[in-house]
Amino acid sequence: MRRLLTACFLFALLLGFAAVAFANPPTTAREWFEQGTRQYDSQEYEQAIASYTKVIELAPDFTDAYLNRGVIYSMTGQYALAIADANKAVSLSPQDAQAYGVRGSIYDAAGKYNLAFADYNAALGLDPSFYQLFYKRGQLYQMRSQYDLAIADYTSGIAVQPDAAFYYARAEAYYDKSTFFELELPAFSALMEHELAAADLKTAHAIAIEQCTRRLQLNPVDAEALLLRGQAHLEEKQYDKAKADFDRLAALMPSEAAWRELAETQKKEYETSRQNIEAATQRLADNPQAAEAYAERAAAYAMTGQYKLASADRLAAADLFVAQYTGKLAANPNDYTLLNKRGQAYLQKKAYALALADFNAAIRLAPNRLEAYRDRALAYVGLRQFGAAEKELRFVWREAEAGTKQLEGYHALEEVVMLLGVVQQYFQAHAIAEYSEALMKNPRDAQNYNRRGVAGSHGAWKLRMAMDDFDTAIALNPAHKHAYINRGKFFMSLILAEPDTEQKQLALAVDDFNTALALDPKFAEAYANRGLAYSVQGKHELAIADFQQAVQLNRRHAVAYFGLAQAYEQLGRAPEAVEAYRAVIRHLPAYEASQSKDLIREAAGIVGLSPAYLIGSVDTYVRIAQERIAALGGK
Repeated sequence: MRRLLTACFLFALLLGFAAVAFANPPTTAREWFEQGTRQYDSQEYEQAIASYTKVIELAPDFTDAYLNRGVIYSMTGQYALAIADANKAVSLSPQDAQAYGVRGSIYDAAGKYNLAFADYNAALGLDPSFYQLFYKRGQLYQMRSQYDLAIADYTSGIAVQPDAAFYYARAEAYYDKSTFFELELPAFSALMEHELAAADLKTAHAIAIEQCTRRLQLNPVDAEALLLRGQAHLEEKQYDKAKADFDRLAALMPSEAAWRELAETQKKEYETSRQNIEAATQRLADNPQAAEAYAERAAAYAMTGQYKLASADRLAAADLFVAQYTGKLAANPNDYTLLNKRGQAYLQKKAYALALADFNAAIRLAPNRLEAYRDRALAYVGLRQFGAAEKELRFVWREAEAGTKQLEGYHALEEVVMLLGVVQQYFQAHAIAEYSEALMKNPRDAQNYNRRGVAGSHGAWKLRMAMDDFDTAIALNPAHKHAYINRGKFFMSLILAEPDTEQKQLALAVDDFNTALALDPKFAEAYANRGLAYSVQGKHELAIADFQQAVQLNRRHAVAYFGLAQAYEQLGRAPEAVEAYRAVIRHLPAYEASQSKDLIREAAGIVGLSPAYLIGSVDTYVRIAQERIAALGGK
């Protein structure tokens, strides 16, 4: 949504003078500058760069020429040149907020978010009315899971310039905040944040509709305006208006006809939800104690965007369910199903300790049924016991997959896997937020940049931030061996996302592992990771040498044994591969335990992500090792 409807603040504000056409070729610095501006507007970027270069030759202290040339270098991916120009502009005008704002935007585009953040702070300190930077700094706060600070920046931007982009961004921040404090699952709702998000979206849609209508008055065949206005009408549940816009869009662009079908589908779903509200309301008039009716109406209210009403009904349903199950449990205190259902109702009430007690009791009664284990994980999340939640879900996943315990529901296992991913992302967000808070107090703490980089490197939406954090940690402390290891591992992880760059990423990874070993020649992790890189490059003899060195330094290094086994297999050395796989099975529990202690120590007070999150499931390693031993003829 925001991708389509927000204005781009990166470069639009930076061309400082209105372009004026000259009858004769330019001769002065100002005339060359104006020509560069016209060329920029016409997307003649190479010519614009040449014009701004001429300005600089004639007037080496012309700050805006450096800024504008830097902007174009950045737009064309020439970040080193862009940063050099922005640095020159700042040195010429150290009290110019726009110079810092432009350099911050260039850093932002280059993925140097920490430097961008510092420049946005400097620019806003010089000019608090520089509203575009409230948007950009707010985006960085959101990336760092600092949602209240993001919301504050968007609010400041709205006070100066009530643009739709700020309302969309603030709505997204409210929504992200809701999923940060309460998992976005049926058992965890934060509908008040959704209500605030809905109010901002309504304002943003109204602005977007007005802006697009003005565009369509000037150009009735403006396809982009029809699309954006139709989307805004659709979000506001103005389905007939949306369909009218999408009809016009389809006439201009038949490939966009799916939007019209979407409007028709959503209109039907909305009408169904309204009918469900009416039916549930009638049921409650007949029986005010009908908990199911409250629950059904809550779901329908949420579907129609009436979040306050949905929240009230959800709580009413939970209260009634708790009362009903408590009454039934008085007569039959050993009923597994009743205990589990009451625990689920307590989750809805956010009474996590009571929910945990019910799930514990249910598990004692029926230890071979997995539903209560799964739901107990949600109680652990509510209690902020993330490690316990992750461990519980992995247990459910393993037992259900093996068929040793019963998990009801057709898609139950898929739901557990989904929950596990959500819990891990939730932990990540909290870890990133805590490290970000610490870095605001001490922005030169290399260790916390490294830690935040590790947390961010396990979620696709944080990858560029993670790279910047590792770079910053190394810049602050060039002897930080763990930062080199983590950045090297990060380079290797990019191979899956960017397979065309495999050789480049592997070379960068090996360079980092080499640096770590130069700093500490007895660093087992560096040998193990370099061995993995060599294996991917097909350099199996070098990989074996590194893995052997890793296990000599750390006899419990199960991951190194695993890499060693695979390298032996590639070279046809089956007996040695079998022995290495056996070492994996033998040493993995101890390795996992040692990694857990390291991780908890690294987490600086954030409790509980298991190393399985970082190195893969322990059970997966064991299973593969067992399968390979059998395939290679071992016993």
